[in-house]
Amino acid sequence: ASNIAALDVLQKTPSLPQKLWANIHQLSSALGTKPCSAIMPIIIGDDQKTMATAKVLLDSGFYVQGIRPPTVPENTSRLRVTLSASHTEEMIHSFCTQLKTLIH
Repeated sequence: ASNIAALDVLQKTPSLPQKLWANIHQLSSALGTKPCSAIMPIIIGDDQKTMATAKVLLDSGFYVQGIRPPTVPENTSRLRVTLSASHTEEMIHSFCTQLKTLIH
């Protein structure tokens, strides 16, 4: 039933996939990565820094998951960012600004 409902939404709002890809391109451009999908890993490396960064982002209103070993190999801990068509350019810009202050 949820798949049918999702198809109905896409038929009624054909611009949603285009908006999602615009968001993917905006974030990819800001991160200097190749646009690939709505789920983007941001590799930080250090487990503690990754989880601390995820917590600060969450406390700032950005739902970003920290992923660490054993889910990923040692020294490749990362943030898992998932975009949607409902994110605005301002949200993505604000996220990138916050992220850059945390990881640089």
